[in-house]
Amino acid sequence: MGCCVNRQAGFEDMKEAEDMKKTEDIKSFRETKKILFLGPGGCGKSTLFKQLRQSFGENMDEKERLAFGEHVRQFILETVITVTAMIDDKSQLSTEGQAAAKCVELLNSRSPITDEVALHIKILWKEP
Repeated sequence: MGCCVNRQAGFEDMKEAEDMKKTEDIKSFRETKKILFLGPGGCGKSTLFKQLRQSFGENMDEKERLAFGEHVRQFILETVITVTAMIDDKSQLSTEGQAAAKCVELLNSRSPITDEVALHIKILWKEP
């Protein structure tokens, strides 16, 4: 048996298919939105993309989840330490607030958040 399809017709079908694919690729490229996301270290760039991936894409594995939790913990401590250091006159705080501020001043961003540290943060949060 011989070939039932004209060789030229087969070539034209392939060319048409390639042209359609190129058109789809161009359309897809034009519809793709790209964002340049800039900022200093620790401002949350990676966190944002991890949250987007968690919300709309693949789930985090255990290692990523633990690392993400560590970043959140460090950010909380850095923020509390920075804000507490910015209080010029700590005598304006309540007695509990002053004690909490002294405790927080001894911390660094790598300190563990123990129940005691969490209590001090809660006390400072309630200060006016």
